[in-house]
Amino acid sequence: MESPNSTACIIIAEDNPGIQEFLGRALKGYTLLMAPNGQTAWETIQHTRPDLIISDIMMPVMDGYSLLENIRLHKATTHIPVIMITSLTEQEDRIKSLQMGADDFLTKPFHHLELQARVKNVISVHKLEREKTRTEQLEVFLMVLASAIESKDQYTGGHVERVANFARDLARKANLSEDHVKDIYMGTIVHDVGKIGIKDEVLNKPGRLTDEEFEHIKEHPVIGRNLLSKLEIAPIAVSIAYNHQEKWDGTGYPRGIRREEIPIEARIATIADVWDAITSDRPYRTAIPIDKAIRIMREERGKSFDPDLFDLFMDEEDKLYLRYINTQLFKEVS
Repeated sequence: MESPNSTACIIIAEDNPGIQEFLGRALKGYTLLMAPNGQTAWETIQHTRPDLIISDIMMPVMDGYSLLENIRLHKATTHIPVIMITSLTEQEDRIKSLQMGADDFLTKPFHHLELQARVKNVISVHKLEREKTRTEQLEVFLMVLASAIESKDQYTGGHVERVANFARDLARKANLSEDHVKDIYMGTIVHDVGKIGIKDEVLNKPGRLTDEEFEHIKEHPVIGRNLLSKLEIAPIAVSIAYNHQEKWDGTGYPRGIRREEIPIEARIATIADVWDAITSDRPYRTAIPIDKAIRIMREERGKSFDPDLFDLFMDEEDKLYLRYINTQLFKEVS
């Protein structure tokens, strides 16, 4: 049985050479590090962060319980999954292992297929939990970034939330995967993060921008990309921040790419961004009336916007484009 987790590293704490050989054969698809006792295993853990530890209970120098206790007491190792194995059949030993934080246990003798199945399941569950934790941490961080943008730009605060809602709903209507939809929502929240690097007097200028000031504003996609690219687990957010000012016909910035060269998440964010921008109050003007805003959007179909995505967004059947706009504007078309 070849392991689907062949790159996973497993430390095996086992003093019996015969059992070591059996485990080595059964788990040959993994990277295995053998330790003859708990102390050696613990020392190995210090410089190797394994994906799983398999430990016998009865061992010399340091037994499996002491090893498990060390693993759970130290912050750097507490989340490493552990499977305990023993030749003891008493129920209290199995209960003790679980109470001390073992993820699973095996009682000798056990079949190699049972071993393979339990190892695969424990590693897979731990991987899912780790990815969930990283995603939750990313969401918190992006929310903090969004708050930083809001504090700098009076307009951006409510804007980013509305744009994210529009983008999420449009992505879902475009039948993208739910994971992609969620990434687009989180990424759109920080689509304007690059504005952190734009001068306050330019961002909140009540009048029209000069050519020089507009060139300065145009730096924010690159600034946003550079900030978010440090987050290796947020590629969609990087893509949106960098590409949301690109246009379908190639006249956008910063690169002037066109059509499908623009990632779909950025094409979605662009429609949501422009729609909310023209139907919201800005430092230099009040919100554009809804009928006029719709005309402006339609004029940009096939120019600024992907025509297929635009048609989904402006579909009159479900009126997605009206879901999060200013309630006063909504009264104008109701």
